Amino acid sequence: MNSLITLAFLALSTGESPVQEPTVTEEQQSDYVTSSFERAQDVGVSKCLETVKSLSGVLVDEHAHGSHDMWSTDAPDERVFDSVIVKGYSDTDSHISMTVVPRDGACDWRYTETYVVEKACTVIRDDWFGEFGYLGALNETSLALSSEENVNIYLTPVVQGKMCLVSKRETYIAEN
Repeated sequence: MNSLITLAFLALSTGESPVQEPTVTEEQQSDYVTSSFERAQDVGVSKCLETVKSLSGVLVDEHAHGSHDMWSTDAPDERVFDSVIVKGYSDTDSHISMTVVPRDGACDWRYTETYVVEKACTVIRDDWFGEFGYLGALNETSLALSSEENVNIYLTPVVQGKMCLVSKRETYIAEN
């Protein structure tokens, strides 16, 4: 916080912003709009390519999206493939963090999708996640829910409880 306050003070006192305006070329922009599957294919992921394809397909579900992907340049088929996907909805965007890891002839994966809803968490819990079981409180304000399919939901009130930060997480660890 102190850094943000210092930056704001510098901007006000000098009349200039200490933060440079972003300048993104079309070539650089293409790094962020490629689908995760296409990127994984392009960089040499093969062991878990079908997992990346099916998981990202389910997560994106034909919504407008862009991704920023990370992989090992030395051994892309042996190491983690990680993607942040921004998924467009009609009224907001969500951030999805997706990770796929090759392991012993199988692929482990996990994702977390996070978004803000302009309703109280109590309403979201009842209306959207009524069939989920209550796992417990994570602190004084956040709670965790779980489905029979091992999907976890985390709800945190924001903007004085008028909105809700929703995170949905699912993890798959292949059996040896």
